[in-house]
Amino acid sequence: MNKFVVSAVAASALLASSVAASAASFDISEPLSTNGPLTSPWVASGTVTPSVVDGALLLTNTDEGQRGFALYNQAISVTRGIDISFSQAQWGGNGADGIVFFVKKGTDTSTTPGAAGGALGYSPNTSSPTTDGLSGALLGIGLDSFGNFATVGTNGTGCSTEFNTLTVSNVITVRGDGQGQVGYCLLAAPYNL
Repeated sequence: MNKFVVSAVAASALLASSVAASAASFDISEPLSTNGPLTSPWVASGTVTPSVVDGALLLTNTDEGQRGFALYNQAISVTRGIDISFSQAQWGGNGADGIVFFVKKGTDTSTTPGAAGGALGYSPNTSSPTTDGLSGALLGIGLDSFGNFATVGTNGTGCSTEFNTLTVSNVITVRGDGQGQVGYCLLAAPYNL
């Protein structure tokens, strides 16, 4: 059975830390057994609206400049921590693929992704045309076959360039919190696969 727990450009979970510590643990499991659009509490949008195709969540097609966004739009408690797993694959197109798993504040009700391209729907585009990053962003983990998510061009303002790299393909990159054009800074050097 194919299972989808939470995935990206960006799929995510909204996190709330104000739930009592005695809250029971639970699983969010999406078996992807019915072809078609995702249903509530999922919100899906983009240049191509993500949908389930043959047991997998298809975020985009292979056309250039596509962006898909799937958000698990329900707050979940993190007082006991979180354990997240998912499978992903990137193929077709011209090799400029990437995906971000992200978490955002449960109190932030925005369902709009961040900038397209190297920002992978998480961080902002600070050059023309400017596009804000994901609202209420807490953590973005980029699985980037092309490599632009680790470059200085996907930083918001106020970031050090200590960990930024040139475009390097097949890396995992971790970015921190941000809002609008501020933050979304690299938390460590990209990890080469």
